[in-house]
Amino acid sequence: MPDPSIYNVGWICAIKPEYVAAQAFLDEKHERPDHVSTNDSNIYTLGRFGKHNVVIGTLPDGEYGIAAAVGVAKGMLSSFPNVRIGLMVGIGGGALSSKNDIRLGDIVVSAPRNGHGGVFQYDFGDTIQDKKFQTVGLLNQPPELIRAALTDIQAEYDMEGHQLEEVIDTALSQRPRLRKHYQRPSDSSDKLFKSGLVHRGIDGGDCATDCYDGPSSIVERQKRTSEEDNPVIHYGTIASANQLMKDALVRDRLAAEENVLCFEMEAAGLMNRFPCIVIRGICDYADSHKNKQWQGYAAMAAAAYAKDLLRRIPVTKLEAERQISVVLGSIDTNIKRIQSTATQLQSEIQGLHDSVLNARQKSVLDRLHVAEGNRPIVLVVDALDECEQEDDIKRFLYLVSRLETELPDRIRIFLTSRPEEPFRSQFQKVKRTNSRVILHEIPKPVVEHDIDILEGHNSSVESVAFSHDSALVAVGCYDYTVRIWRANTGERLQTLAGHSDPVWSVAFSHDSALLASGSDDSTRIWRADTGECIQTLAHHSGRVRSKAFAILSVAFSHDSALLASGCYDSTIRIWRAGTGKCMQTLAGHSGMVLSVAFSHNSTLLASGSSDSTVRIWRSSIGKCMQTLAGHSSEVQSVAFSHDSALVLSGSLDSTVRIWRASTGECMQTLAGHGRVVSMAFSHDSALVASGYYNSTVRIWRTSTGECLQTLAGHMRIWRAGTSQYIQTLAGHSVRVQSVAISHDSALVASGCYNSTVRIWRAGTGECLQTLAVHSGAAQSVAISHDSTLVASGCCDFIVRIWHTSTGECVQTLAGHSDVVLSVAFSHDSALIASGSYDCTVRIWRAGTGECVQTLAGHGLPVETVVFAHDSALVASGSRDATVRVWRADTGECVQTLAGHRGWVQSVALSHDSALVAAGSYDVRIWRADTALI
Repeated sequence: MPDPSIYNVGWICAIKPEYVAAQAFLDEKHERPDHVSTNDSNIYTLGRFGKHNVVIGTLPDGEYGIAAAVGVAKGMLSSFPNVRIGLMVGIGGGALSSKNDIRLGDIVVSAPRNGHGGVFQYDFGDTIQDKKFQTVGLLNQPPELIRAALTDIQAEYDMEGHQLEEVIDTALSQRPRLRKHYQRPSDSSDKLFKSGLVHRGIDGGDCATDCYDGPSSIVERQKRTSEEDNPVIHYGTIASANQLMKDALVRDRLAAEENVLCFEMEAAGLMNRFPCIVIRGICDYADSHKNKQWQGYAAMAAAAYAKDLLRRIPVTKLEAERQISVVLGSIDTNIKRIQSTATQLQSEIQGLHDSVLNARQKSVLDRLHVAEGNRPIVLVVDALDECEQEDDIKRFLYLVSRLETELPDRIRIFLTSRPEEPFRSQFQKVKRTNSRVILHEIPKPVVEHDIDILEGHNSSVESVAFSHDSALVAVGCYDYTVRIWRANTGERLQTLAGHSDPVWSVAFSHDSALLASGSDDSTRIWRADTGECIQTLAHHSGRVRSKAFAILSVAFSHDSALLASGCYDSTIRIWRAGTGKCMQTLAGHSGMVLSVAFSHNSTLLASGSSDSTVRIWRSSIGKCMQTLAGHSSEVQSVAFSHDSALVLSGSLDSTVRIWRASTGECMQTLAGHGRVVSMAFSHDSALVASGYYNSTVRIWRTSTGECLQTLAGHMRIWRAGTSQYIQTLAGHSVRVQSVAISHDSALVASGCYNSTVRIWRAGTGECLQTLAVHSGAAQSVAISHDSTLVASGCCDFIVRIWHTSTGECVQTLAGHSDVVLSVAFSHDSALIASGSYDCTVRIWRAGTGECVQTLAGHGLPVETVVFAHDSALVASGSRDATVRVWRADTGECVQTLAGHRGWVQSVALSHDSALVAAGSYDVRIWRADTALI
């Protein structure tokens, strides 16, 4: 065996085709190592690429994901301590967008872009469901030496083009037996199915047969010309997670929000532990239509590029780099120093905090005393019960009682709270005269129409708008329709059909007579009273229809004469509402236009974009008057003050900015705690309200930027029959993923995104147990019918069973190969069913942890599972839009219930097991024995 110290490049693969492709390009193959570190279970191929000696390692067969990749990297560094740089080379799923025309066989290379170091972990943060996603932590960018080589290779390819196709052909000619599975397939097999079309056959089936319904089912794209490189090399952000991306809608959202080019499963585990570059050949489109036909060629393309990249790194430069193990050791030392410093600072900051608080209190009192005039002043403190700690309530009411002695008589304090014991007992101690109002005893006619539920949609809601008189609500849907409702009664007045794609934006004219809706490369104007479509405004005549050209924002001018529409392709158009004539096309943004708003006098238009800027335009001539730069992430919303002097912008960088429209000067930066999703001026422009992705609302003073109020919420328990609020369960610090109530209603279990499960006493809100063992989000929880056990399913692929009384973990159920999405106990508490992202259901004995059945048949992840009352049957609902009924003792599938339009997210069996109810975008009830509806 050669000396291990001569190998200074580490090359990691995940699956066999990647490992084969790497070896196919070796210029020289060395003997395998006779021995490796005792902590290293990897098998290696050693060899030479050009002048560099490379060690190639691969994940064990059947293992995938972040943890497995970390294990390979650790073993490699312990056996080959002289490794200076790393490469993660293989295949991935492409993410097409309006900016990036990615095809099968193309190559994506991780490179720093848009605040990411090249890799973005999309399953580690506040949420990946529905709207925006707040990441937690940062991943390192590739080493500087590799990034320098990236610049060189990009420059050469721009000037001369690349020879990768020829290099691949040469490698295959030397190994003819590889041609069958590793040469480039026909371009006719490269089909991009529309995002809303889910694979209909079994997992791994032939999409050409199961899913292809002609040209209407795919996104049409122009053929590449002979002058274009093929494959194309793309540089930017690669999304990584511990799960295989099979959801086209989530893919599209992350491609739009984070400019993701590719999805894979290993890189996030390496970037901070094994400094490397990630190179992926595109073998599918990260949707349910997986395409193994392209895996071999995609792996060859990635390996060919990686070899060419290595060729540009001088051996002497590489030897001058510090070993990865040394770099990581230095980082660990620095982290310990920082932790020590932070501990020292903590005590000093507390003293500073107290002095600032006293100064703040004096400032508030001074302002109240000098408030002009003798009019009464009311100080309102809302939702005092939402204090996180009981002591906070006591301290606050104590301070209020002291404050009253220092305030003039014209000032009154108004407190609101739910009637919880800490508030009631402390409130009685306030010495000054006080009055009590019980809100739920207010006569019903006063409050009965405060909230209405608008039912009737058959798919997800994408956009909502109130009319300016608040009488109407318009809702744009994923089912291509717009619905108009009467706000005070919930009566549906109109269903507007005509769009051929989801409706991404809706807006009323100021007089509420017209409604605009943006969808499939077109904007439509409707009469709100009759539902008549009076104008169809086409943005891109003759272009291919897809979300890449969707209308994401619409707004009327104050006089309803003009309509502005912002598009995914970065343009804005201003139309005359009465005639449908396009008056102006505004180009200048480099990202999709997410929000548009006219000034009150209709002379100006503001637009917010994913390029992190706001632009102010003169609407009559289409000229950009100001470009407002300062946000560090996409701008979700814009608004003018009533006098048109100020512009408000809300961004996903967690700030709201107030700008002077005439000069572009940023007057205030309002920093909250979470991504901004909506905001507005008060009518007199004195106040700003901002809504955040973390479910809080903040109210600010425009002139000073002072935050006046923060309105937040928690996990709550309500009485179902009366809607009476019972308890707030405060303790989780991040999003609650799942909850379960015990059969006797005495206990509540909650699973959280921060890897904890909590058990609560429902009657008091007391937290009885905190179970902190999972290494990923607790996706699902269930309580046994005798209330003695809690089961939890997690992102680490494991189901755990806990004693509710002691918090002891009594069983660890391993077997799933992906995230566990749902768990359920049988009614006798003897069995547990678990549904997973790996598309299977498993049945386990709760007492022993033995897996007694593995139920395979679903084509997509299993969202929900439930036992029949007699434990003889199990029903499972899946993202493949089907429900399956299984015999628990044999694992036989006795019924497949098909017909839903989308994911099945909830299933229930009647007490006698005769009926099955399933919830998707619609609700269906089936006969369990005949599958009839």
